[in-house]
Amino acid sequence: MLLSDHDLRQIDEMYLKSLGSEDLIGVSIRMLNDLKEARDCLNQNPGNSSRPPSSREPWVVAQIKEKGEGEELEGEESEEEIALEKVDLEGVSSAEDKAEDKAEDKAEDKAEDKVSVAEVSVTEVSVTEEKKEPQKKGSASGEGRKPGKQKGASGCGRTQKLPVTNEVIHRAHECAACGRELGEEAEFIARTGHYVIDIELGSETEPGIGVINTKHIYGDTICSCGHATRTQPHRCQRESEWDVELTEWHIVGPLLMALICCLALRMKLSRPRIRELLSEWIGLYLSVGTINQCIHEAGRAVAPVEDQLIEEVIKSDLLHVDETIRKQKGKLFWLWVFCTATVTLYVIGHRTKDTIENLLGNTFMGWLMSDGYQVYRRYKNRLRCWAHLLRKA
Repeated sequence: MLLSDHDLRQIDEMYLKSLGSEDLIGVSIRMLNDLKEARDCLNQNPGNSSRPPSSREPWVVAQIKEKGEGEELEGEESEEEIALEKVDLEGVSSAEDKAEDKAEDKAEDKAEDKVSVAEVSVTEVSVTEEKKEPQKKGSASGEGRKPGKQKGASGCGRTQKLPVTNEVIHRAHECAACGRELGEEAEFIARTGHYVIDIELGSETEPGIGVINTKHIYGDTICSCGHATRTQPHRCQRESEWDVELTEWHIVGPLLMALICCLALRMKLSRPRIRELLSEWIGLYLSVGTINQCIHEAGRAVAPVEDQLIEEVIKSDLLHVDETIRKQKGKLFWLWVFCTATVTLYVIGHRTKDTIENLLGNTFMGWLMSDGYQVYRRYKNRLRCWAHLLRKA
């Protein structure tokens, strides 16, 4: 979508009448594109998209049940057929409601004689429960406490307050409505912001590591047409194979995140040890959860690099391959290592020929250095590891 909800709330009849011809055409083109995209989303159904069968309308489901359980519709229905089915379903539902009302009236007539006895028993039970369970503290008229942070609670947050060393204002460069370029002279109204803590490496003359705290400000940039284009921290869409999302709304900067990944993966330090090192040697206090989130986000951020590594492995003249057992969350897997003169690629999978064939395929034309595992024997240009031959001898 080109226009956000914030942009659409500003577009009304008065705003459109105030625009010139060129600006009006620009707004119309954006609204037309969004309208087509919205129509495409509304016209999706289990027959032309990946939507599940449970997302069908109730009258369509009723027709499928009439034809038989599990039978799919051959084609889409016309609007007249759908309207007739709606009327039929409404008539059936009204008849069922009348029958239910009659049954309820009969049940109420029969239960009138027992009302007094039931009221006496309920009052006795409520009195005994009040004696057993005292009223909770902070509750009003017997109700439980309200959800969320309670009044007077201290809450939790960052205890370390660092001075701001830099300030970055994120302005919109283009009007979301008319498409006009917005310069530095356009009015800017701050709406929100956040802090990003990062490290700064020294130079050859002044080596060392310093901590910097940057304040990022987002807000509305006012166009001459009167539209306010709002900027917000960028967020990547959540993917099914990842439990973590990428977002600019993060307290840790890129260089500090790289240092955390180096300490965890290269230096083999645990999360608490990384927290201890940063606090004692740099004077920076981060929680274990923030450190763990940095490592997971970095893993998703470098996911596209995997394709580049595979391409370098396939183009190599000499490739060393080996595999070893690796347990992950209690399940048995195998860690494959593909090593060249410039690249080392690790793959976690099963010990089958599909793992190496899916990676190398039929395009690998170099020499393969490996042990005597049968999976490697399908490659003609293969070298046996000298250590394994000596062991066998």
